[in-house]
Amino acid sequence: MQNTKPSNGAPSLQSPLLKKPELLLLAFFLAPLPLFPAVGRTLRNAMASEAVFEIFAPSVMASCLVVSLVIAVAGSGRPLLPHRRKQACLLSLLYPFSLGALWFASLVHTPVQDFLVGIGLLCGTGIAIGGLAWLPFYSLDIRNATFYGGLCCGIMAIVAMLTALMPAPLNAMVTVTCATAGSVSPFLFRRLGRLPARTGEVEGPKETTGLLSALKSLLTVDWLFLLGLLVCLFISVADEQGDATATAFQPELVGCITASVAAVVLCLAHGHTPLSLLIGRLVIPCLVAFLVLMSGFPEGSSLFSFSAFIVYAPYMLLSLFALASLAATSASGELPPAFVYGVTLALCTVVLLLGFICHHAIASQTDLRIMLRSIIFCYFAIVIVQLAYASWRQLYGRGALSDDEEPSGTDAIAALRQPRIEELAQRGSLTAREREILGYLSYGHGSAFIAKSLFITDNTARTHIRNIYRKLGLSSREELLALFNPNN
Repeated sequence: MQNTKPSNGAPSLQSPLLKKPELLLLAFFLAPLPLFPAVGRTLRNAMASEAVFEIFAPSVMASCLVVSLVIAVAGSGRPLLPHRRKQACLLSLLYPFSLGALWFASLVHTPVQDFLVGIGLLCGTGIAIGGLAWLPFYSLDIRNATFYGGLCCGIMAIVAMLTALMPAPLNAMVTVTCATAGSVSPFLFRRLGRLPARTGEVEGPKETTGLLSALKSLLTVDWLFLLGLLVCLFISVADEQGDATATAFQPELVGCITASVAAVVLCLAHGHTPLSLLIGRLVIPCLVAFLVLMSGFPEGSSLFSFSAFIVYAPYMLLSLFALASLAATSASGELPPAFVYGVTLALCTVVLLLGFICHHAIASQTDLRIMLRSIIFCYFAIVIVQLAYASWRQLYGRGALSDDEEPSGTDAIAALRQPRIEELAQRGSLTAREREILGYLSYGHGSAFIAKSLFITDNTARTHIRNIYRKLGLSSREELLALFNPNN
């Protein structure tokens, strides 16, 4: 991670934004995704019968679940999941092929149930493999993952809005074209050598990885973000209105564009605090508090109707931050990227299936909304407890008080910090990750702060810190900070 320099001349812990316009083509892979409620609504209303989509969607989810579990298990003990590009490309093309077959059969005649199940299974397989192909391109730090993820979110929503306005035959052509472009692009970019370098590859010792230990590490690093993503997915699907018309300005699509703008602005803003800490301690609590406020209006009132429309903006922003944090975890190198992807997709698919079942099993909309409101309140309570626990650790934990504070003389130290880091890294033959962590240590940050900022476990951060101390011949934090004292 390179250090950028804000206007005050001090080096920042924020990563620089990369120029990777090819990453935006992921939007065309996501725009026709039938698992997204707004896209599913457009497909359902365009089908000859609503029962067509009600059979197709669960088949897609079931197939995604099985394939994602295979990816997670196969990838739990390896850095990357081995696969042949030609075979993987052909499997990812099952996604546009199945969508094309579904559209063709629906426009010509009402397809039979066995055909819908088969097409759904093929579609889910193509989606899972296609997403895996995009994984190396989005194994980025959280700032770049949020920035490009936000742009993709906005482009996806605009494409979905435009297709909703089209007649069914034209909609089918555009949908299949977008899915094909999104499925082929990562393989084409890889062939052209456009695969970005791993920004967070960890050199040095790693913890032993098995299925259970890898899952424990993932939940340790990302549990709050991942829980927020699952809550948002469940509520979006369970509260989805089956009789809503597929207009261009659907709440989910408007929420995607709003979330996209907010995420891009947040990433472009210069700041000294790592984006992960800003999101976890300020943005997420504010978003959840907003959701609680919006869910408190009496049903049937004008404020309730307004809140039902805008509530998807914080849902989408929470989901975007969660996915960006998982991408950063994949980039950190602590866990196999394929394992992170497989577990995330499996959990998301399970939640989508549960939301789909609840939407059809609970007949009363009032009872359903009471349950969803309770889920929001529970998540808000978890966020508040997590913030309280973090504050308690900061006040009473050993050495935690300095995790969020700058050492004295920051302005004077800033002028020589980066050259000094490079000098010490060269002297001690530090790895790229150790050099990155030395930058955090030079600000006085502890292992907890570093672990949260880099999406690694606290044990891994401590291991790297011990290696830095050993290579530089240091025995205490005071000795390390003295190396950055301009008076020495």
